[in-house]
Amino acid sequence: MKKSILFLLLIIVGSSSKTQIDLSTDVSFHGVYQNAKVSYPIYDRLILGGSLGYNLTSNFLKERIDAVIGIKFDEWGQLELDLGAIGGYNKPGQDTNQSNKKHYVFHADIGLKLHFLNNMFCSIQLAYPGFFKFGLGVRLRPYNKLTIWDKQG
Repeated sequence: MKKSILFLLLIIVGSSSKTQIDLSTDVSFHGVYQNAKVSYPIYDRLILGGSLGYNLTSNFLKERIDAVIGIKFDEWGQLELDLGAIGGYNKPGQDTNQSNKKHYVFHADIGLKLHFLNNMFCSIQLAYPGFFKFGLGVRLRPYNKLTIWDKQG
């Protein structure tokens, strides 16, 4: 419930500004994550923001919270660095006295996000932990806030 309210708040704030909202799914060795990323382009080059991800396939390393820093090459490609924490509950059979206690570990991804078909994108990233991850997603952004380059596409 809390995540749904946060997600709706991000969409409302993002629809009234230049904020970029990306909804995506990515796959790595640790599972399949659904993500919501909110970022803001500064001077149409530097990207700052944050993201929240949720693992659909495992209770261990269940949630991911990141700060996002990136550089846009143009409207079709950008380089992103995600730094944050990834965590969840213990695996069954591990330290049963603390099985209800959440544990977090450092998490970092660096890679490319390539846009196609106006607001669709794919991402390829080197990840720790997880070695690498691939993702597909959609960027939600009001049409009247797009650059002239995007409107022509």
